Amino acid sequence: GVAAEARAATERGAVVLPLARTGGASGGMFDFPKAALERPAFATDAQWALLQHTDGSVEDCMEAVLELARKATARQPSFEDLIGVDRGTVAKVVGVVSLIVLLVCGCVIYADFSRGRVDLALTQGGLLVLYLALVAAVAWTVSSETKTKAD
Repeated sequence: GVAAEARAATERGAVVLPLARTGGASGGMFDFPKAALERPAFATDAQWALLQHTDGSVEDCMEAVLELARKATARQPSFEDLIGVDRGTVAKVVGVVSLIVLLVCGCVIYADFSRGRVDLALTQGGLLVLYLALVAAVAWTVSSETKTKAD
């Protein structure tokens, strides 16, 4: 539920903006993380009050949520900050390593087929496909994050 998702996000260091005005988990029930119920330093008292109490309009609350989300995401470290290397360099390194893996695996698979070890060749081919799928997933994630930052 909501409390479990908030707990998992908080444990990963994410900012959680509980809409306590809705009650339930966001209001502190169901073992909602206590740290997430505290006003973050970047939130003003007025913004936090809009998230906590129903006396303000829903529109004002949503404006406060959007502004707080902008502030929270502006504080998150970028990909480059996390690893200390720019994306272009990472892409080149991953490309070179993938090419080497592809060539080595291709040679090993060919050698296994030549020796009649089709079972080994197919197993190694499957592992190669999994590796390439992993590289594609990482590339997709990085490009999605780049697009999100641009938007």
